[in-house]
Amino acid sequence: MVYEDDTEDPTSVWLDAAPADEAMLARIDAGVVTGIGPRAALAPRAAADLADRLASVHAVSGGCDGFVSVEASAAVAGLAAGIPNVLVTLPFGAAGLDDAEMLVSRGVPVAIGPVLSVAEYALAAERYQAGLRRRLAAGAPVLGQAALTWTPVGAIDAYAGVRLAAAARRGDLTPLVGEALAQLIYMERFQAFAGLAWRRLRAAGAWPLRCAFCDLPAERVARLALPGAVLSLDAPTLRGFDAAALPVAEPDETEARWMLREAERHGLDLRAMRRALRRRPRPRPAARPAQAAPRC
Repeated sequence: MVYEDDTEDPTSVWLDAAPADEAMLARIDAGVVTGIGPRAALAPRAAADLADRLASVHAVSGGCDGFVSVEASAAVAGLAAGIPNVLVTLPFGAAGLDDAEMLVSRGVPVAIGPVLSVAEYALAAERYQAGLRRRLAAGAPVLGQAALTWTPVGAIDAYAGVRLAAAARRGDLTPLVGEALAQLIYMERFQAFAGLAWRRLRAAGAWPLRCAFCDLPAERVARLALPGAVLSLDAPTLRGFDAAALPVAEPDETEARWMLREAERHGLDLRAMRRALRRRPRPRPAARPAQAAPRC
């Protein structure tokens, strides 16, 4: 596979909620936390405040980091105000993918999810590249166009754990389905961004579709610190977390495929899981960050 240089990129650490105290805001200002994840559900004013705090990260990264994720409805104000590091979150599905392709063609950063299978990531990658091709055909630059998919690892493990409880009690299986899916989705990037059509986009400066992993149990962080990935963590996990000591992980495709086969053999219906996880309600938009002091 031809996959130029994205695999050398560092792992990004984002906060998957509105920052609730000065300590977390200090981590943002120090560059330890470099984005706000797609499940944060921020209100427009809170998003604008945080986008300003992350503007320097966005600039230094060349536009591939330092984003604040907001729902499409809440993104309108930020986009109208010309805030470049607003990441528009869209649901995976026919309408969401249509919107993603259209927004990418207009140069708008997007986050698509939840993405719960390799096939779903491949489809999102296809529509992302279609948007890039439309943009390039219109004479617009593709350099700096950012997009990602997000996968809720903990929610997948929780769903699978309930259905595989009997096998786990017998010692037949340790249900780490979320981690296995996350690794396989990450590996699909090598396939989805390897062809001649992608090489043309890459030559024009395009970046691959990044993978974000959300709802991560603390013990899964190190194993999913994959190059170029985004780890979107909750506040308790971040407080006990040393980003500087995070090792570079490597995906294990053989182990991940074995895990999924065993989970299905013991009764996990992956299609039913995807339906169930998409029916879960999203959190309500958060207010402005608590005690949001001016930056130094």
